[in-house]
Amino acid sequence: MIGTIWETRSLLNGRPEIIRYTYHTVVWLDAVFTAPLILISVLSGIMLATILGGVGEIGWVSNALLLFLLSGVVWISADIPTQYRIKRHFEALAGDCRELPRPLRRLLWWRMAISAAGTLPLLVIFYLMIHKPALPTVAAWLGLGK
Repeated sequence: MIGTIWETRSLLNGRPEIIRYTYHTVVWLDAVFTAPLILISVLSGIMLATILGGVGEIGWVSNALLLFLLSGVVWISADIPTQYRIKRHFEALAGDCRELPRPLRRLLWWRMAISAAGTLPLLVIFYLMIHKPALPTVAAWLGLGK
């Protein structure tokens, strides 16, 4: 979320060198910190849910896992390919360009929309983690539960 806020601020600033620097930094942070932390979060969450009775047995946990997977699908299917397209646009730019080409600006704003779509399920998960509402499990919703 912090990276998205930082990128949005750089886009609103409009200076190509700031946008380029911010974009490259956020992508680097995603690769070095975010990706490993996602893996650690999933593994520790599954381990803790197992201790509490199992991922599939606790409604809010199974729903949170489904939302987490949905968020992952958004990031993997939309954000990563968009990042590569943006990277190619930046590589093609002259170092002293004064204004970003319109297609690149559109891609950068599209990436902000993707970030919002990927973050929304995480905000719902945060709510579920705090309030732990009594929800049916995902299996029950699908008619597979007890």
